[in-house]
Formats: sequence, structure tokens, C-alpha cells
Amino acid sequence: MKSIQTKFITLILGCVLLSVTLIGGAGVINSQKVVDADSAQIMNLRCSEEANILDGKLARIEQSVTTLALYTMEKLESVEKLAGDAAYRAAYTKMLEDVAANAANSTEGAVAVYVRYNPELCPSDSGLFWSRTEEDDTFRRLPPTDLSLYSSDDVEHVGWYYVPIETGEPTWMAPYQNQNISIYMISYVIPLYVDNVAVGVVGMDIDFDVITARVADMSIYDSGYAFLTDSDANIMYHAQLPIRMNMGSTDESLLPVVRELENETSGNALFSYSWKGESKKMAFRSLINGMRLAFTAPEAEIDAARNRLILHIAVAGFCIALFAVTATVLMTRRMIRPLKELTGAAKKIAEGDLSISISNRTKDEVGMLAESFQQTVTHLQKYIDYINGLAYRDSLTGVKNKTAYD
Repeated sequence: MKSIQTKFITLILGCVLLSVTLIGGAGVINSQKVVDADSAQIMNLRCSEEANILDGKLARIEQSVTTLALYTMEKLESVEKLAGDAAYRAAYTKMLEDVAANAANSTEGAVAVYVRYNPELCPSDSGLFWSRTEEDDTFRRLPPTDLSLYSSDDVEHVGWYYVPIETGEPTWMAPYQNQNISIYMISYVIPLYVDNVAVGVVGMDIDFDVITARVADMSIYDSGYAFLTDSDANIMYHAQLPIRMNMGSTDESLLPVVRELENETSGNALFSYSWKGESKKMAFRSLINGMRLAFTAPEAEIDAARNRLILHIAVAGFCIALFAVTATVLMTRRMIRPLKELTGAAKKIAEGDLSISISNRTKDEVGMLAESFQQTVTHLQKYIDYINGLAYRDSLTGVKNKTAYD
């Protein structure tokens, strides 16, 4: 038979455990949603901020080249004169040099600036080409590349000219090793047209280290980092993968990442993937030159805050349950003590012993019961004494009768 104390403890402990389970479970579920949303917001916000900074650098380059292109077209008298008058072409080129040099000097990371004329209209080495020298880090006039020496599909040497001419619109060239000046660079080139006739191009070469150095300094969480690809997931910068390689070809486990990077942005969510046996999450944004800036971090680091919160909820629930059990045991012992005394007194009365005295007098229903029980015993003793008096003494004389002596 279970005691009242056991029943009390079981009841209260069951209620506490049920409450802790429901409240803790709801807390864990909500904390998981909140922390996951916060993590996604943190990574996407950081990615957006850094993408805006890189876009700012790229936009300033575009502005410099656009300004030079507008000036070049504004000062051009006619295509015919540029193509047929060598003296005019030389004077026109000389007039553009100061503007081109100033544009390059005011552009961060610029290593070369050029205005090149269509080799089908003008000599294949005509135009201007200014490059930053290693000696004093200033821009100096250098002989323009002779376009006739290379095939039009030789991107590393003359892609900066033929690609924009073919597309007919301002073009960001993918990073490439410029064999003419031996620098890994990115170029922004604007083709020049007059009445659908290609006049030439205006462009600027930028040391790609200006971009990659910024990306290399980006970090998130404990070991998260940033990397840069083009729209086809070819690596432009990555701390652990070779450049100009497609991410999918370097590791087949990255093929889902390749397909994801073909989109323009990761939106507000994080993309989950696994690499080298580690679960990771990624956020990315498209830059104005079509590249993808991505932030990635181990899922364990991203979920660390959620796991800590779940641990705190579990510890708090355990402490609450322990406190509830301890308090219940102490309270039930205090409540049961007078009941145990009443039980013992009832057993003595059943055995015919009325010489009892109940000492526990609490100020509650149990105390009232104990007091009533004590009064009952007192009255019972008086009634028994009275009955004994009637049974064993003569009612007239008060002397013990024959029954008493027997």
C-alpha cells in the first residue's frame, strides 16, 4: 500500500515533469527557430555589407572608365579623320593621355589604362597605354600592344579588346593573368561605337589583389571565411581551393554548391552542404561584375548559440524539478507527521489504551482534526470512568459493590 507521502510526491513530481517537458520543449523548438533565423540574418547581413563594399570599389572603377569613355567620344571629330589622318590621330591621342592618367591615378588598384583604336581602321598598335611602374609606382606611357601579333581568341593577351567589341557593351573581364605586364588582374572595358562602327575600346586594368585582399580578411564565427567565384562557380579566390577551377571539378561533394551559386543570391536563408565530412552553411550575394561573394561557416559553430540555449533550458528544468521534489518531500513530511501520530493514537485506542496525548498541533485542517481527536479521547475517558463508576460502586453509598471486588 502506497503512503500518502508517496502519492503526494508522485503527483507533484508528475505535474512538475509534465510542465517542464511542455515548457522546455516549447522553449527548445522556439529557440531553435529564433536562433536559426538570427544565424541566417547574421550571415546574410554580413555578406550583404561586404558585397556592398566590393560593389563600391567596382562602381568607382566603372565610373572612372565611363568618364574617360565619354570624354574620348566627346573629343572625337569623326571616325574618318581618326582612321585617315595620322597627325590628327597623334594629336587626339596626346589630348587623351592626361585625362587617362588622372583617371588611373584616382582609381584604387589601377595598374593600367588604355584607349585602343580598331585595328581594322587604324594601325594595330595605335592608341594609348599607360601602366604603373614598379620603380616609383607612378603611371608612365608604354608602347601599346600590337593587336596584329595575336589571334582574336587569345584572351590572355588581347581578350580585353575583342571580348567587349564582340558583346558590344561594357564588360567586366574575368580575372586573368595579363602576359603583357605579368599581373593577375581584372579589367573593365567599354567599347566605342559611332553609327554602329567600332572605333575602339576604353579600359582599365585593376590588380585583382585589391579585391582578394579584402575577401581574405573577411571572417565570420570562429573559423568561417569568405570566397569568391564567377557566375559558373569557377573559383576566383578561395583559401583552400585553386583559382580558375570549377568548384564541382575540385570536389564532387561541392556540386550542390555549384548549382546554388548559379543563382543570383541565397536570399534570406542559408544553404546547407557537406564538405570534407563537415556540415556547413553558406550565404552569398552577386556583385555588379557578376561574381559571387560567399560566406561559409561550420554548422556546429552556427548552431553553438542554439545548443547553449538548449543546455540552459535543460539545466533550468532539472533544477526546477529537483527543487520541486525536495520541497514536496519536506512539505509532505511536515503534513504527514501529525497524521502518523493520529494513526498511532488510533491504534492505541483500538487496543484499549486511552492514555494518549497528541503533541503535533498544526494550524490547518490536520491540526483541527488532531485537536478534535484529543477532545474525543478526553471525553471518552470521562465516559468510561463514569460507566465504571456505575458498574462497580453502589449508587447510594458510593462503596464498591460485589462486581468491583470480583
